This record gives sequence, C-alpha cells and structure tokens, in this order.
Amino acid sequence: MNLAGTTPGATYTCVMTASALNPSAGTVYRVEWGNGTGTPLYLGNGIVGIGTSSTSMSQFTSEATALHSVVIPDQPGRVQLSPLTGTRTVVLGSDFTHNTTSAVNVTGMVLTLPVGTWMVVFSGLVKSSDADSGVLLTALGTGATVLGGTFQSQQQSSPSTNFNFGRTGMVLVQVSSGTGTVQLQAANEGASRTLTVVAGSVLAAVRAF
Repeated sequence: MNLAGTTPGATYTCVMTASALNPSAGTVYRVEWGNGTGTPLYLGNGIVGIGTSSTSMSQFTSEATALHSVVIPDQPGRVQLSPLTGTRTVVLGSDFTHNTTSAVNVTGMVLTLPVGTWMVVFSGLVKSSDADSGVLLTALGTGATVLGGTFQSQQQSSPSTNFNFGRTGMVLVQVSSGTGTVQLQAANEGASRTLTVVAGSVLAAVRAF
C-alpha cells in the first residue's frame, strides 16, 4: 500500500470479500486498500486483475502447471512480465546426436501449448560430421497444426567438418482445443553422417494472437 502524499493520521479501510481458503477456478475475490471507492484489485485461482468488477478487468492469468516465479522489471512506462523459468521455453541440456537420414525427435525439445496461435522459434547450434552434408530440422505438431514456416537448414559448402553452425527458424502453430505439442525433429541431409544439435539450443513459443 502506497501512502505517499496522504495526510498523516488518515484512516484507511480494507474492503475485502472472501468465502473460502481454496477457491475454485471461477471464484474471484475483491480486495481494496482505501475507502472502498478506488479501483479494486481482484484475486482468483490463477488470476490477478484490476478493474471495475470481476467480469470487467485487465487480468494477469497463470497457465503454470507447477510453481513458477515471475519478475516485473523496473521499466518506467509499461509493465512487462518475464518468466524466470519460462513455461514456453525449453533448452537442450546435452548434445543430441543422430546418424541416419530418418527424422527423429530431439530428446527434450518439445513444447506443450494451450489454445491459441503461436510463433515457435528454434535458435541454436547444429553440425554435421561431413562438410558435404548438413542437418535438417523440422517441427512436428501433435494436437497442434503447423500453419507454415520451417526450421529446415542445410549447411552446404562447410568450411570444415564438425563446425558448429548457428541456426534460427520459425513456424506458426495453431492449437484449436485442449493442448497441443510441438516437437523438434532432426535428420541428416546425407547418409552415413552424424548430426549434432548442440546443448544450449532453444525452442521457444510466443503467442501470436
């Protein structure tokens, strides 16, 4: 509660409506600091909002399935939420290697997305064991439709074998109901090659609309 500019000794009233310790998802509580005539703060299960009523407010809505921290940076003029443990980002923990032209799932590089249209971006390093070959990257959707775009990359005319190449690609994905998953897949461009997707590579999703 910010009392800057108020008269010392002024009386403030906390106005609060509540009915249960563990509310259902549809239960929203009104909390106010002041005399009850200011803009209320509304609290619910996974919801924080500011507005004139529980049905007319700007909301911060959580889609987290586990405990997550959120930081609001000190940036005058706007509020920007930035998850410390991104619920829409996965990072490859260790090098992934594969040695055929068949596409396979890159272990751990999968995102689970709720309903919406998403921009899914791959950014990372890949390499092939031979300079005349390359790495093919694709996105496979389950319960999610890949509307367009590609992760495909070919490292041709490589300056040396086993050279790490930076790759970035984006696909547009739509989830119409429930949840959908987007899986990064990788394959060799040529036979008898070994590809590597290097640890630290990132698969991230940003809601488009």
